[in-house]
Formats: sequence, structure tokens, C-alpha cells
Amino acid sequence: MSLEEFIKKQPKLADENKVIIIQQINRIIEKLHQNEYVLGNIRSTNLLITSDFQIKLIDFDWANVYGKAKYPYFLNEKLDWPKGVSGGKLHSC
Repeated sequence: MSLEEFIKKQPKLADENKVIIIQQINRIIEKLHQNEYVLGNIRSTNLLITSDFQIKLIDFDWANVYGKAKYPYFLNEKLDWPKGVSGGKLHSC
């Protein structure tokens, strides 16, 4: 199940489980950056959570080596994108 779905179903998640989830997401991002990768699409719908609270990252369409990864030229304008994101622009960390 996606992290977004999980959060909707678990609105009163215990603080210790929130910490576990956040720590795992941080480790995923650190691992990407250690390997000089950037991913412009990390969001709750692209993170899966298992029954034992393991986080899995999916959807690597926008991943690439730092300095080469670009956002698609046509971005969904209905989504709220972070400041600085535009079609065809390089990802940055």
C-alpha cells in the first residue's frame, strides 16, 4: 500500500512508528545522494509501506545521476510542485 493510503487509514499513528517511517525515508534519500543520484518524484504515492513498517521507494522514471536528471517537459499542472521545478529543468539536491 502507498504511504499516502496508509496515512489516511492510520490518522493516529504512534509517534514511534512515525519516527521509524521518517528515518527510513531519510536513509533512502541519503543512499540515493551517496550514489550521486537525484530523484525528482519522491512523494507519499511513490513510497510503499509493508505490514512491518518497511518503506520501499518506487517510480524511478525521473531518477538519474546528479547533473543529468531532468524533469519531463510536460508536468501535470494540477499537482503542487516544489519551488524551482519546471519542465526540462535539471533536478537539484
